[in-house]
Amino acid sequence: MANYAMPGSAMLSSYIAVFDSGIGGLTVLSVLRHTYPNRSFLYLGDTARVPYGTKSPEVVTQYALESAWFLSRFPLDAIVVACNTVSAVAMPALHATYPDIPIFGVVGPGARAAVEATRSKQIAVLGTEGTIASGAYRKAVHANDPEIEVTGIACPLFVPLVEEGILSGQIAKLAVEHYLAGKIAKEIDTVVLGCTHYPLLREVIQEVVGPQIKIVDSAAPLAQELSAHLPAAPRGEARLRIFTTDSPERFMRIGARFLGSAVVEPTRINLEEMIYAKRLVGGEDMA
Repeated sequence: MANYAMPGSAMLSSYIAVFDSGIGGLTVLSVLRHTYPNRSFLYLGDTARVPYGTKSPEVVTQYALESAWFLSRFPLDAIVVACNTVSAVAMPALHATYPDIPIFGVVGPGARAAVEATRSKQIAVLGTEGTIASGAYRKAVHANDPEIEVTGIACPLFVPLVEEGILSGQIAKLAVEHYLAGKIAKEIDTVVLGCTHYPLLREVIQEVVGPQIKIVDSAAPLAQELSAHLPAAPRGEARLRIFTTDSPERFMRIGARFLGSAVVEPTRINLEEMIYAKRLVGGEDMA
């Protein structure tokens, strides 16, 4: 069994931790690093078990708790759940399990931004099957304005398209048209990108839905919301540590598209092995 070193107490400062089902959360990390250039970040991409969007809420919640457990071993100022599917189904369990760590998801900020953007009170949400089936965006929108009508559209092909680097051209356009053509009612004036992969298809989506439609991404409003809860910016060098549960080489190759720059080499971890060892030694329950 691999020997994973526990983070030591000699850390210079606390981190903002970001986790996602895979690589897509780097779009959120990119915005956060731009917004808070003096802060240190951890990123965990569970690439060995992606996608989360087709899995049951129970499985997604278990994976989320395992990711949060790993990150909680480090000194943290906050945890950011970049995955929309996790944000849609697992936030109550995360808050209950880690009550002393501020935890932020992407659904609430994205919903609030859409409510502010719409004038027709007609919104469409694009997301994975799990995110759309959860109704989380509809609930979050209605918590701000119950009169707004929300149309959810699952777009499962968008994630593999982005990870293959097909961000423009005829194939990308045909895929976007397949999901959106005829489904964006003329009354809809705002579209929410309810998955961290989708911002990389933003130009194609805008082309298909038309220039009159406002497109909302959760990353910027999430960054603004986070600022109200963070302690004063720490002194010292801002650091970035990245962890992945699968191939670091593939993560670096594909991740550069999401982060907008070269990706530091990730450390590969085996979450399931670590959780098993924790249970074996400590008898603790992750559920």
